[in-house]
Amino acid sequence: YLALTYFRTPDGAMCDSCFKNSLKKCFGCKELITDKLFSAFDRYWHLRCFRCGVCDGPFDQLSFVPYKMKPYHKECYKKNLMKNCKICSKPCDQDFFEAANGDALHEGTCLEEYNAVQEKLKKAAEAVQQRSEAQKQKAEPSAQAALPDCNLVLYFLLP
Repeated sequence: YLALTYFRTPDGAMCDSCFKNSLKKCFGCKELITDKLFSAFDRYWHLRCFRCGVCDGPFDQLSFVPYKMKPYHKECYKKNLMKNCKICSKPCDQDFFEAANGDALHEGTCLEEYNAVQEKLKKAAEAVQQRSEAQKQKAEPSAQAALPDCNLVLYFLLP
């Protein structure tokens, strides 16, 4: 007599082995999820394993702030991760532009002003570079001016 265990699924009955292979693994604890699961950031979690990236506390009502592929309580995010806008100094919420140097900017007017300032700084740096090159050329006599105005041929004897 052979006893097999089968599981009822929306697609029909499954044997024990097939059922276990169909289960998702929890990103938090790496165990199979056999009860309710939660999906976030293209990953699966036990509800008990889905926790704040700062305080490691659970979420009420699964309300969280997503930031860099991690969930955060709103207060933990504000206190520890929220950046202030480089232009207006007001806090940036989760929808903001981050410049290559890490500056946070509100989209719209602040971002436009930041880009205008960056363009002015770039032009100023180019002008300084051009002045520097011009001063070098004035300070160093050119190689042409150092040569005498005659046709001089040098011969070298090689052994």
